[in-house]
Parts: sequence; C-alpha cells; structure tokens
Amino acid sequence: MGNKPTFRFYGDMDTIKEKIQHVIGKNFKVMELKEDVHTNLLKIVIDGEDSITLSTTSEVSRLLQQSEALNEVYPNGYRLEVSSPGVGSPLVYPFQYKKNIGRKLSVSYKDGDNIKDLNAKLISIDDSHIVLSHKKAQITIPYDDILRAVVLISFQ
Repeated sequence: MGNKPTFRFYGDMDTIKEKIQHVIGKNFKVMELKEDVHTNLLKIVIDGEDSITLSTTSEVSRLLQQSEALNEVYPNGYRLEVSSPGVGSPLVYPFQYKKNIGRKLSVSYKDGDNIKDLNAKLISIDDSHIVLSHKKAQITIPYDDILRAVVLISFQ
C-alpha cells in the first residue's frame, strides 16, 4: 500500500477559485491558486487596486479560515498560504497596470503578424489599452495584443 495523500481536493480548481473570490470580495482578485497534495498546502496569490501588504494577506487568510467555503472543499483539512504576486509576475488585469503607471515595463505584444518586445515607461492606461513612452515616442498597445508584461525593477 503506497503513501496516499491525505489532502484531497473535492472539486475543480475553477470552483474553489470562485468560492475563494466570493469570500474575499471585490477588493481583491485571486490571481493564482495551487495545491500541494503532499503537504496539505493551498497557496493563493491575490492582488488588488491597492498595494498588498502582510496585513492584507493576514486579513484575507482570516476571512477564508472563518468561512466554511474551504472546509466544504477540503473536509480532511488544509494549510493555507496567502501572498501577493512576486517580482517578475506578469501583469494581467488593468488595475495592475494602473498601479504601475510611471514604471518601466518589459512588454511582449502582437503587432499585426509580428511579435515585438519592448522595454518602455508606462505613462497611461484606459479600459482598452496601455500607452508606453519609448525613445520620445508614445506607443499604444491594446490589452488584447499584450502577450506578457512585467514590471522592470530599478535600483536607482
């Protein structure tokens, strides 16, 4: 008889993500959800319009632990880790771009049939696109054309 994991997920990841999103509300967005069946660990990465602090992740952990949502899904128990996106995590939602106006981004995007890579300063956003400043020119890129965008870390 091999070692059977005690951590069993009773449902699909989209379902648990929806349950978690419902518990934590509209101020935060579940960016990533992972489970480790060998250590009974559920890892949740959240982001929001405001900066995510240790206090924020602690608050979200408490909300989830006080709700029955995870107990229903994980009747054999679980360990919970809530964190914010790390350095180098891609920007996905417009609110993430908004928080990074004025910073330099590395962006891969579709330009017709071509894929271009660009390091440029994010100067504005709206509901449909971002505007970057690069070599005295402004480049507008629709969100739908962005393949990957990450904030470049500067130590100036």
